[in-house]
Amino acid sequence: MTVETLSQSDIDAIGHARDGFVAAMGKDDVDGMMALLSEDGQAFPPHEPALIGADANRAWHQARIADFETHISISSKELVGEGSMAFERFTYTLRVTPRAGGDAVEDTGNCVWLWRRGDAGSWRVARAMWNSPQPLPE
Repeated sequence: MTVETLSQSDIDAIGHARDGFVAAMGKDDVDGMMALLSEDGQAFPPHEPALIGADANRAWHQARIADFETHISISSKELVGEGSMAFERFTYTLRVTPRAGGDAVEDTGNCVWLWRRGDAGSWRVARAMWNSPQPLPE
């Protein structure tokens, strides 16, 4: 069995995809976010049921966007992989502002994404899990 580590072009492609997802999230662009998730993508948001598949992920993001304007920044801390799979760990800072008015809620935390390279060489998020050490807002 040959072990293939990530090439610089893979690292760059993942970085480009990550930046695209964050930009789409900051613009409330559901289609932009979904374009960077694998069709069988799964997400595990804190304090909520797992989101299994594209339809569940799309519905979750649409509901979030309906209620909140989102601002997010991230900092990649680790990116490793081989072959067609990669693991990335990063920290995030998130601020959501209720569209109906009220104070923004800020959060910081940690996130893990599992990336999968597709047949065309593009990388997409196959699994996403995040958490926060902050207490739940009241």
